[in-house]
Amino acid sequence: MPSTLDLDAVRQFTDELTSRIRECENDEGTVCSSLQKRISFHTQLCSDLRYRIYEWARSVFSGVTGVDLQIEVLWKTHIKNVLDRAGEVAAYGRILHEQCYELDGLDQLHYQIASLTYLLNNWVSPRLAVSPAPRVRLSDAGVQEAIENLEKLSPLPHDWLPSNPEQLAIYMKQRA
Repeated sequence: MPSTLDLDAVRQFTDELTSRIRECENDEGTVCSSLQKRISFHTQLCSDLRYRIYEWARSVFSGVTGVDLQIEVLWKTHIKNVLDRAGEVAAYGRILHEQCYELDGLDQLHYQIASLTYLLNNWVSPRLAVSPAPRVRLSDAGVQEAIENLEKLSPLPHDWLPSNPEQLAIYMKQRA
């Protein structure tokens, strides 16, 4: 897993993804030698892609990676590509599943397809966090200073209760 997800790292990942898809489509090796293996393969492929996109979005949010339109286009293109392939496998699997076969993982594949479809249809470009807190790592001295400042705060009065009704209910539940 790369430490940063810049354009080169994303291209490397998507190239590997494309290579994996080609191996499966060309029936090279035993990766996709049966429908059951194809289902498992595409389920993992969807999961890997979704995870890596979320990882990239988190890195943009935290300031590790800059915002890059080319990366977004690359992700969207590969989501469509993977969805096309996985959708074909899922549809064929559903037909055979209804006729006579019991195919493990078919529901999981449909879940992964739905998850990627939702991600693509509701795409929101990641942005850098507004607050510096997600981007700044505190030194040990800074953490110690924060702890000391919190300890200096005066405690709440003994009869204090939250004014928000929802918070009050939670507070009372915790005290019980």
